[in-house]
Amino acid sequence: SGTKSVDELLSNVIVFNDEKAHKILEQLISFEEYKNFFRILGIDEPKALNDVVPISLREYSRIIKVLYNATYLNEEYSEYGLHLLAECNYEEGVNKYIDNTSTKAHTYDESNLNNEFRHFEAALVYFQDKPFIIALNVLSPQKKDAIVFANQVGEAAIKVINQNQ
Repeated sequence: SGTKSVDELLSNVIVFNDEKAHKILEQLISFEEYKNFFRILGIDEPKALNDVVPISLREYSRIIKVLYNATYLNEEYSEYGLHLLAECNYEEGVNKYIDNTSTKAHTYDESNLNNEFRHFEAALVYFQDKPFIIALNVLSPQKKDAIVFANQVGEAAIKVINQNQ
């Protein structure tokens, strides 16, 4: 299968939520660089490189805003990050209700934590050149219930945005 470039690894992580690519990227940065990212964004720092840091919806929204405003990365890299997020292949939740004519940047994560299914999404959506951030974090005993709820929230959020245009 060969060696993958950093661009390919980033694409696999962001577009396809590839955990193997994520682990490889983790090995390419120092723990200090990793902690510094959290520190700059005002997010609790991890204790170890592989430490799972719970990130709130407000904090995820901050990450999206930082990309949108190019305040952490330069404009070129911020645009690249947003481009990758726009390629996200997830077809449920908020993404399910964003039409193809709207520009978007979208990320999601799903995990099992303490016998609960966790579904997370954050999206930056442009409607008539106005940016909106939509974020949700759903905990449910059943994956299908979490997805149904995420779809309902996604549909409602897009309706509200459309009504206010």
